Amino acid sequence: MDLLQREIRRKKSEYDRLLEKAQKIIDSAPQGRIRVSASHGKPTYYFRNQGERANEERYMSKKDCDRIKTLVEAEYAKKFVCELEKQIQNLAEFDEKYNPYSLSDVYNEMPIGKRNLFVPYIDNEEVIVKDWQDEVFVAKSYEPGTIEIYSEKGERVRSKSEKIIADKLYSMGVPYKYEAPLYLSGVGTVYPDFTLYNLLERKEMYWEHLGMMDKPEYAEKAVRKILSYEKNGIYPGQNLILTFETSKCPLNIRVVENMIANGLNLNTLY
Repeated sequence: MDLLQREIRRKKSEYDRLLEKAQKIIDSAPQGRIRVSASHGKPTYYFRNQGERANEERYMSKKDCDRIKTLVEAEYAKKFVCELEKQIQNLAEFDEKYNPYSLSDVYNEMPIGKRNLFVPYIDNEEVIVKDWQDEVFVAKSYEPGTIEIYSEKGERVRSKSEKIIADKLYSMGVPYKYEAPLYLSGVGTVYPDFTLYNLLERKEMYWEHLGMMDKPEYAEKAVRKILSYEKNGIYPGQNLILTFETSKCPLNIRVVENMIANGLNLNTLY
């Protein structure tokens, strides 16, 4: 899902909420309508029941202020709903017909022998991701005798919790690198547990799993690590995902799924 498609679905969701709000106002309003005229430069209000003639309308005094407001807002809500339903339909039709990948597919579906002869007119997402994942880097080494744990993707990780995260990223189609080096000013080179590629926003994000937070020394070190990210413009909730765990509170797989979906805007609502 690209940015335009996400915005279309966000707007449709917003309009659906507005439609519900306006409809409640219409349903709760009394029958009748308000006519307004000017008298000595001030508005004068008259009430008319459904089906009544103009000569049967009644003058509304100040004590009828609340009823006037209710009926006028209901009139507005009816007109608003009429236009809103048209816009919701337009968005639905656009979302149904719009294919953010069709232009890339024109290039992808050509024989590789022809694709190699020219550069496509727009960035090719598959090529971008492949080039990003194919970048060579030197990861952290393992101490001799360290337990060997492997993800579904086939790379070695350091803990069962990191395997859970790696496997979920892999199954949910999120490109990632495990322990790729990252230079932080004032700190030097660090190795985030996961470096992610956000397909929607075409940017790198980072994931740190802090798995021994019940150990004081580890927790203090974890706080310093988070601060070092923040000093370099990498903030939790923006481009840094954090998960925590203790011996009595293990990592929850459902939480991992939600972190991936929310952190990388994979929610189908948008």
